[in-house]
Amino acid sequence: MKYCKIICLAVTICILAGCGRNKSYRNPDELQDVRTSVSEVSDGTEENIGSSGTNAESNDTGDADEVILDHLVSNGKPSIVDFTASWCGPCQRMKPVFHRLAKNFRDEYNFITIDIDANPELAEKYQVQAVPTFVFLDADGIEGNRITGMVDESDFRNELLEPAWY
Repeated sequence: MKYCKIICLAVTICILAGCGRNKSYRNPDELQDVRTSVSEVSDGTEENIGSSGTNAESNDTGDADEVILDHLVSNGKPSIVDFTASWCGPCQRMKPVFHRLAKNFRDEYNFITIDIDANPELAEKYQVQAVPTFVFLDADGIEGNRITGMVDESDFRNELLEPAWY
């Protein structure tokens, strides 16, 4: 019984000590440095669109990112928004698929990538519970469909070729 208590105490100490090394934790000062913006995917590459590159007058980067997203989806084309995270394995495997589709369908759709760690307000607004999540918005920015998790490229392509959501 004595050894059990010692082992439990040792495990607890190890767990608590490991929490301090969590790489995903950032204090508020660090968040300002690592905050990326909404990215538009065009020609198979991502273009970061920062708040300094827009006319968005906002002190909060989250608000500026929301204004940027609203601007991107209001150009008369439907949009596909990829909510992703750098630490997410399935997101990294879907990234080339998303980029290929962006290259092939760039005239019909806006392809937008949002890092949920850098833009938690947008992830919350769109009620993203898991990543990757692909949100399909019509030309007015209204959600018509969503896919959560990995999806076969042909199924994703079929969703773009025959959208039932707009």
